[in-house]
Amino acid sequence: MTHEGRRREHGLRPAPTLRLAALVVAIGIAGLVAGAALAGCGGKQTAEPMPMLEIAIVSEDTTNSGRPFYVLVRTVTPEVFRETTYQEAVGLVTAPDASIVANLVVFPGRDAAVTIETPDAGDLAIYLMLTEPDSRWRRFFERPLPERIVIDAVQDSDGVID
Repeated sequence: MTHEGRRREHGLRPAPTLRLAALVVAIGIAGLVAGAALAGCGGKQTAEPMPMLEIAIVSEDTTNSGRPFYVLVRTVTPEVFRETTYQEAVGLVTAPDASIVANLVVFPGRDAAVTIETPDAGDLAIYLMLTEPDSRWRRFFERPLPERIVIDAVQDSDGVID
């Protein structure tokens, strides 16, 4: 009995011919090529990475009378920056709104830093939530924003931040 006869005897279909196998392979390859071409034309596009902004806070052991303090980073308009009081900013520590893009605690004598995605819109405000704030408890940065901002939270002998 031939090989084909034994296959039929066991209820198996006859083996495909070489031409049929070649046709199946050709169709499969054509599908792969078409799929690759379509993926190149309208496939998933990778977005450009967002520009990053590093914010560094420099402090000494005596900053804020040796007590830790919060720093808030917020997107604002110039008008909002001018109108925000210290008490309103303190409220944002415990109940942040959508304008807060970062917050951190700074321990005196230890520098701190945070890296954020540069906001798409708005200018930037950085608030130092000090126990006894002076006139420089907040800083305003207009667009275009730099890649790095360094806030010197070192207090002079009068308690004023340099």
